[in-house]
Amino acid sequence: MEQNILLLSLITLVCYFVVGNPYTYAIMSKVTTLKVKDKKQHMILVGIHAVVMTLLMYGAYLFLIKDKECPPPKKCPPPKKCPPPKKCPEVNQAPVQQDVAQPKVDGSQPKVDPSKPPVKTQQSGSGTVEGFSF
Repeated sequence: MEQNILLLSLITLVCYFVVGNPYTYAIMSKVTTLKVKDKKQHMILVGIHAVVMTLLMYGAYLFLIKDKECPPPKKCPPPKKCPPPKKCPEVNQAPVQQDVAQPKVDGSQPKVDPSKPPVKTQQSGSGTVEGFSF
């Protein structure tokens, strides 16, 4: 399309010179029996010329301007197969014990060891919001 812009501009120039010429208006006025001096009939004539100009430009674009055909895209090679994952070495660790008193899933209170100090938990209405106290 970029190479054909000059050609399309020249076609537009010739079409506009022919269609927008006052002599063409006079010929069309005689053919259609529309009077240029009557405002309503003059606007109908302008509309006819606009439609003719649009059809000429559409035809010029479709039939005279040829875009280059794009080559088909190259086919992608098939993806390479991934190697099998390596096995991690076995690690023997003792299970970690947590001392924090958390409520059980069944809703009962956790058992508290009397030898340890009590763990303070945040309850509703305690006066703190996101770490700020009032």
